[in-house]
Amino acid sequence: NYGGGLCPYGGAAVSVSSGAVVEAKDNTATTGGGGVYLSGAGTTLTATGSGTRLLLEGNTARTGGGGGVAIATGASLFVSAPSVFRENAAPQGDGGAVGFIAAMYCTPRISFIVSFLRS
Repeated sequence: NYGGGLCPYGGAAVSVSSGAVVEAKDNTATTGGGGVYLSGAGTTLTATGSGTRLLLEGNTARTGGGGGVAIATGASLFVSAPSVFRENAAPQGDGGAVGFIAAMYCTPRISFIVSFLRS
């Protein structure tokens, strides 16, 4: 079981923009991507724009990587919207927040535009 909350594959493009909110909370995947599993070449998750929000919280990948998000070979993640990756876990794999499931010599693409707010 991959992608407890969301599992786009086969070149799917998921775009979160224009003030949309996507939440993947308290999901469990038997293997990788407790919240989201991005599978296959050309598959993308993009979160951009003012007011847009991506929340990945309390997700677990039991035996694989990426408690919050697992990115397989050829997939990509681009986040420039306010986002929260909190309390995600991969107890027997890598990447509690973000994990890479890649074939040898292949690198998944990931981009974050990071800013910190002070209260």
